[in-house]
Amino acid sequence: MKTVICNNLSDFCAAQDLWDGLWEDSLVCNPSARSGSLIAAVEQLYDPNNFLAVILVDNGRAVAAIPLVKLYVKKLISVYAIPNNEWGRWGELMIHPDYDRPEIYEALVDGLEGATSLGIRLNDIDKTLPQWSQFVSAMKDRHRETSESFAFHVGIIEHDYSWDSYFSRLSSGFKKKLRKYIRGLNGLGEVSFEQHSRFDDSSLEHLVGAAFAVEDRSWKSEQGSSIVASGKSDFYLQQARQLAREGHLRISFLRLNGEIIAFDFGSLARETYNSWKISFDAAYAKFAPGQILTQFVTQSFHEQRNCRVQDTVGPLTQATEKWITHQTSLFNVMISGTSITSILGFKMLQVAKTVKRLNSRIRKNLAAIGGEFVVRAAVNRPVPADI
Repeated sequence: MKTVICNNLSDFCAAQDLWDGLWEDSLVCNPSARSGSLIAAVEQLYDPNNFLAVILVDNGRAVAAIPLVKLYVKKLISVYAIPNNEWGRWGELMIHPDYDRPEIYEALVDGLEGATSLGIRLNDIDKTLPQWSQFVSAMKDRHRETSESFAFHVGIIEHDYSWDSYFSRLSSGFKKKLRKYIRGLNGLGEVSFEQHSRFDDSSLEHLVGAAFAVEDRSWKSEQGSSIVASGKSDFYLQQARQLAREGHLRISFLRLNGEIIAFDFGSLARETYNSWKISFDAAYAKFAPGQILTQFVTQSFHEQRNCRVQDTVGPLTQATEKWITHQTSLFNVMISGTSITSILGFKMLQVAKTVKRLNSRIRKNLAAIGGEFVVRAAVNRPVPADI
């Protein structure tokens, strides 16, 4: 067994074939974890010189790997974190199924300890997944301290039955609203749905640009969180090119009289669809075009039978929770480092979290006391006599 340490993005580029070979062998369903998408994300969103990857190699093939980027927690403490953020998920722990045993996780921890003494932050992970739980356990076996905090719930749609069976399980009130929305749009003209899975360079740039122009006509533009407003258009186009090259990109549109009024941008791999972005034209908000598009997309996956799971990716919202079959909880897990500075930094963060919880509890108690005082004052106030 050999350990390959990539101390920056240049080192990682030399190990791309190993990395992508492991993705093919692993059970990871997220195609953004492949080297092309990961490299583009690190180049655009992080410092390429602060990239670290540990790869275990046996008989010429990678059998376990984890990517990390150096960043600061609370703008103060340096840690290495998996590259997941509000723009996407690229940080996956990849394990070859034939090597999924305790000693592999121990070897991975050995590699990390040889590469850095800093703490490790696992962003937005499902800690119930066996690979993550075993990795954290291996860290604890090395007397590493851990701390976890809830990140968000994410909605999941499982396609274990026919479309009619699935649709019948949705709430009757919601289905009634959907029929109303569709009738409203049909009253304005021709409504159509299309999904794209094959692209050339010119069509890809046109379709991606058209999708993100729609998002820029939504409430996200006013908040500065749309892709166009945030200046991330070139980055997402680069990600789209990589996913399209590998055959994983899916772009879906809802059109009214030929005009795009809603889109869904995501990736499909190993029968799992990751919905990166969905948005609609605010001018048609009263017809809920995003919900109508979700119906078309979900029905198409049921009927094509090429998708077993739809992952809504981001935090669960009122819009997405109407469709899901269940939800999972994602957590942030902080693991202490091995150096004195890193250990002290970890303890400082725990103290800060404790103080924050206490302050929150005190504020709630004071608010409750204040509210009770106001109520009592109102009750005990003398009633003025009639004049």
